[in-house]
Formats: sequence, C-alpha cells, structure tokens
Amino acid sequence: MQSRIDVPSILLVIGLVLVLLDLFHPERVPFVSPGDILLLGVTVAIFLFASYWGLTLGRRMASSLYRNQAFSLGVVVLAALLIEYVGNVASTTVLSNFPFFSSNANFELRIDVFFILVFFWVDSSILASEGLDPMSRDTLHWRKARYAFWGVVLLGTSIVGLTIASGNYAFYDNPPVAWWSTVVQILSSAPFLLTIIVGVILLPLGGLRSSDHNFRKQLQWFALGLLFPFVISLLDLLVPNNSVLQNDSYSVVFLLIGYCYYRSARALVPLNRISMELQRIPKTTRGFAQSKA
Repeated sequence: MQSRIDVPSILLVIGLVLVLLDLFHPERVPFVSPGDILLLGVTVAIFLFASYWGLTLGRRMASSLYRNQAFSLGVVVLAALLIEYVGNVASTTVLSNFPFFSSNANFELRIDVFFILVFFWVDSSILASEGLDPMSRDTLHWRKARYAFWGVVLLGTSIVGLTIASGNYAFYDNPPVAWWSTVVQILSSAPFLLTIIVGVILLPLGGLRSSDHNFRKQLQWFALGLLFPFVISLLDLLVPNNSVLQNDSYSVVFLLIGYCYYRSARALVPLNRISMELQRIPKTTRGFAQSKA
C-alpha cells in the first residue's frame, strides 16, 4: 500500500504563509476576513487530523498498551481543539460581550480542565515507558511523586471552580494585592505549570529508556508540543495585548501545537500505513505493528 500525502504538513505550510501575509494587513478585523477564516479552518483541520489518527489507531492496534496510548491521545487532541482553540476564539469574538465567558476566570478554568486531561496522558505514558524499559526503571521516582502532583493539580482546578461557583469570577481579572491572593493564583496555575514541567522533562527521559523507537518518538513529539503553551504565556508578557502581532503569534503557536500532536499520533505507525496492515495483524500479536518499507 502506498503512503498517502502528508496533508497536515501541507496545511502547516499554508497556515504559516497565511500568518505571514496577514502581517501586511495591520487593519484587519480578527477572525472576520477571508484569510482569517481560512487560517481558522487550516488550524482546525490539523487538530482533526491528529485526533483522527489517535482515535483510529486506538481501535486498530494489536497491543492494548499502544491502543490505549493512541486512543487517549486522540481524546486529548480533540479536547485541545474544543476547549482551548475553539473556546478561545469564541470567548474573544461571539461571546466577548458576556463577562463570564470572556473573563480570566473562565479562561483559567478551561486551561485547568484541559491540562488535567493532558496530565493524565503524561502520567500514564510515563508509567507505560517503565514497562517498555528493559531495566524497568522508575523515572525520577515517578510512581511515588505522582500522587503529590495529582493532589496539587486537582486542588488548583478545584480552587478555580469554587471561585466561579461563588459568583466571584471577576477575581482573576483584578486580583487583590495580598499574600493569599498570590497563593490562590499560583495554585490556580498549577495544572498548567506542573503538566508542562513534568511532561517536558519526564516524557523524553522515559522515551529514551524505552526499547521501542516509535513509542519514544511519540513521547518526544508530545513533549515538544507542551512547550508551545508556555510560549503563549510568554507572549502575553512580551507582545501588546489585542495587537495584530499577538493574534498572529497565537495563530503560529496553535498551528505548531496541532502539528506536534499530529506527529505524536502518527509516530505509532510510520509512513501513514494504517488500514490493511493493521487489519491483517493477528490479535495475539504482541508489541507494535512494523510496516515494511
């Protein structure tokens, strides 16, 4: 079976070209011009490709370990598209006149809920890498440390949820100057910060210890994708708010995040060969499907 065209790579190039062209139109209205709509469609398409690969492999892999890895990755990518990308676009456009949806509290809650899903995937992937390690090494004592990290991640999300439930969702827009306010903000950001730190450090390390090349590539690509949300937080400090440069920078970052997710999902089966090869694999086969070049 011949390899198919790598459509997401082509979409990535198209998206980057659209962003570059957009820089020459400083008076544009975000998400209204034809170029912005096309860029939105390109970004959504990349995420959908990544989710499709994950969910499809999750139904067809012979090994339960890789099947779970692929399917859960597909769910995470779909959540990233709906919660983060579509949610951010909606909150800054059609829902911008509704204080609850456009507030920082709502944004913080979306971030925390999404990164709980990401943290779950990172946690299970680190544990899976130990099973693929010939020496069965516990990566940086993760089996014990994970409980403390989970506690902080869930606590941070609960604080945001309780703040919104109390009706004080404007707290994150103008937090009071006090020590307890600083603690609340740090804990609220814990799911985001801890997931990125743990993922960027432990996923590549667990992948290097794994005996499986494709599994290693999956973890490395996902870890690379985790760096870009951190880039977004830096852009908030360096780029003027609501500027053309900020919007275009966000567009580039989301394009790269979607592409990294796609490459992470595709790493499980090289050269786009899914259908016939996987259908011919006996269910009793252990390990991973290796397509012949």
